[in-house]
Amino acid sequence: MANSNPYGNIGMRLRRLREAAGEDVREVASAIEVTEEEIALYERGQKKPEEDILLLLINHFDLQDDDALRLWELADYDGDVELQAEQKLRGGQNTMLIMPVDMRITYTDMVQVSANNYGIVVNFLQGLGPTGQPLPVARVGMSYDHAESVIKVLTDTLRQAKAGKQQKHLPSPKKSEEA
Repeated sequence: MANSNPYGNIGMRLRRLREAAGEDVREVASAIEVTEEEIALYERGQKKPEEDILLLLINHFDLQDDDALRLWELADYDGDVELQAEQKLRGGQNTMLIMPVDMRITYTDMVQVSANNYGIVVNFLQGLGPTGQPLPVARVGMSYDHAESVIKVLTDTLRQAKAGKQQKHLPSPKKSEEA
């Protein structure tokens, strides 16, 4: 008889992490853009998260080095989790890391889009360097619904820009004078 939960150890750990975070299955599934059934299969130990999904879970639960490595090992993946993540992101190329607080604009001249069961991933690239090899400058994942709303916003913005309409901005709030 086959073992019905061959990944029970990682499943229990994932469930404990979710419960410690005070989240239900729906919240975790929504945060990493997988189905609730996928999370349930992971937690029951019936299925092992793929490397990219495991990286999303590590990030979602904000696991630090030792805890992230332990979870990675429970999934029976070899190697350093940070190195694996970096190599997956870079695709063997140098990369520019842009933190959410970094408000600089990064311009790109190439884009690659891939789709999976959970949504799409958009890789923005820039032909830089002495070899002209494209370097990733941003990687964005989103659900299909969100991708459709992004397409609509881009289409509307392009239409307005071509028509010569300027985007309207709200004025900055005025400081109230103290009495």
